[in-house]
Parts: sequence; C-alpha cells; structure tokens
Amino acid sequence: MVKSSNNSALRTRTATFSALYVLFIILTTCSIILYTFYTDNKKYIPTYLNFIGVYYTAVLVKRIRLFLEELFYLETRYNNNIYILIKDTFYFNSLSTIFFVLFLLSYLVLLNCYVEDNWMTFILSNLSFHSPMNLCWLCLLEFLKLDECPISTSIKLSDFHGLDYGSGMATSFFHGYLKIMLPNTGGSSRSFLEFIELYQAQHKVTFDVRKLFILLPMSCECFPSLQCPSFPNIEESKPLDELERDVAGVKKRIYKNSVYKIKKPNRERVYVSVEYATPLRTFKEVISHNSKYSKIYEKYKNDIVLNFYLTLKAILKENPQCDGLCEVIYYNDKNPDGSYKNVGNLILKRIKEIRGTLKKKKD
Repeated sequence: MVKSSNNSALRTRTATFSALYVLFIILTTCSIILYTFYTDNKKYIPTYLNFIGVYYTAVLVKRIRLFLEELFYLETRYNNNIYILIKDTFYFNSLSTIFFVLFLLSYLVLLNCYVEDNWMTFILSNLSFHSPMNLCWLCLLEFLKLDECPISTSIKLSDFHGLDYGSGMATSFFHGYLKIMLPNTGGSSRSFLEFIELYQAQHKVTFDVRKLFILLPMSCECFPSLQCPSFPNIEESKPLDELERDVAGVKKRIYKNSVYKIKKPNRERVYVSVEYATPLRTFKEVISHNSKYSKIYEKYKNDIVLNFYLTLKAILKENPQCDGLCEVIYYNDKNPDGSYKNVGNLILKRIKEIRGTLKKKKD
C-alpha cells in the first residue's frame, strides 16, 4: 500500500520550482563572480540586461498575439467584456513583476554609472545587434517547443490549480456523493454514522472502525464486488439502509453503501463499509474505449489518479464534518506477476493503524 506519510511519490511536483530557484541563484552568483574578477567587465553588463529585456519583449509580443486571437472568442469566453480579456492576457505574477522592476532599476543604474555619452545612443548601440538575434532565438525556441516532453506535461498537470482531470473528478466525487452521504445535515435524513449504528443494532454486529473506506487502485480496476477470487478473505454482507434525496431533477434518488465481512487470520470477521471510488471506474472505461483522448489519458493515467487522491484528501481535510467519516486508501493493486493484491489485507492493516492511533490519543 502506498502511504502518504512517508512516501515522496505522493507529493506534488513542487520541487520543480525549488530546483529552478536554486539554479537561478547559482547562475547569478557565478555571473557576479565573473563580473567582479574579470578585468574587462563593463561591456558585458549591457549584454546581460539586454537579454533580459529582449526576453520580456518576446513575452509581450506573445501576449499581444494571444490577445488578438482571443478577440474572436470575446462573446463566448469573456461575455463581451474587453476588460476581462485584457486583464487575463496581460497578467503577470508577483515574482515576474518584481523581477521586471529590478531589471528596470538595474538598467537605470547602468545608464547612470557607466554611460558617459548620450544614453539614447548607448541603448541603440546595444540593441542594434543583440536584440534582433536574441529575439529570433526566443521565437525559434517557442516554435520548436524544445521543453516539451512527457515529464513536463506531468509537471503541468500538478500546476493546473484544480483544472486537471484528476482534481475535477475528485471535486465532483466529493460534492456529488460523499458530501451527501456522510455528514449529518440536520434534516430528517440519517447520516452515515446513524446508518452504521442502526445496522449494528439490527444485525448484532460491531464495526471496528466506523468509517467509509474508499479504495483508489492505481490500475483503476474496480471489481463489481469485493467478494471475488482475488480477495478470498472478503465476504458480502447486507448493505446499509438506503438514503433518498431529490437531486438535479431526479426524485428520490437512492444512495447506499455496501458492507463486507473480512476474515482475519484467526477466523474472526471484521465488518467494514468499503467501496471503490466510482469515478475511477468511469475513467478506466474512457481509457479502454477508442475515444478522442483515450491514448493521452492512458499515457498520464498514474498522474491523473494521483491528483485524484491528493485533491480528495485536501478536500476532506477542509471539511472536518466528512474527514473523520472517510478513509481513503490509495494503493498499488498489482503484484509483480500481474495478479491483484488482496485488498482485504490492506483494509485490515489500515484498520489496525487507525485503532492504534486512536489508542495513543486516548492515552
């Protein structure tokens, strides 16, 4: 089982920015050292600053191109509001704005300290050769997309701020299902805990952990029932009582949770409410069919499922009325030989961990 507490694979790729930041510091330090000890250093300062200026110019040209293209979609995407289009097109984050201000200040200092002749002549003389060449190279790099590779795409998936497929599925799963099923809404409908208590009273059994266990297999393989040859220690039991809700035009839509009995090595049976995250089953169906995006989804399946897990955990943490009633198990469900791991053992292990944590809190 993959655990978030000690497995770096469950972290989003935030280290990318840190690595880039360290690289920038190293290169800047080297440049300062070279400038300090190189005897003929004056003529190289304008080159550095000119390149930065040309880069910002290239970015500005690109933004203008995007602005002109988006004008065709002013009605459909921006509600005919030109201000929103301008704001979205020419937005710069805080870091890039600060860097640009520092660049301008550095250039003013350069003009003040090193330029003895007319400053306009100095600027034009430096721009005459370097700027067109640098701008040409930047445009070529943009056209060739040299930084485009599967790894960069995976990193971008983590930087979409909830707009990626996995995060979207997790958000819909929570608000369209878990938020309806789990908490006590204060109305006449029973909450998940009340259904558990009613089940225990009716069937004279006890749930070791009164939570809904959500399974997130990395392969997205969701069996119709957990009572199957791959999980020999799991047996079906009667489900919890049904919950009826009027949702999105559907009257008395039925929601219910399954209950299973898991046999421990000592033959004792543990009752648990457990199910797969149904969006993963739908996602696997999308991948298995030859639809428009099937191949690209298959390529980045692991990233999408990981983002689903991370987003769902984050949403649950933000909603304490649901977090304590739900246990998410994200795990590698395949053995090296291709067979499926016994998820019953994984659930038993997680139950043991939860009970151990609760015991420590009591002590």
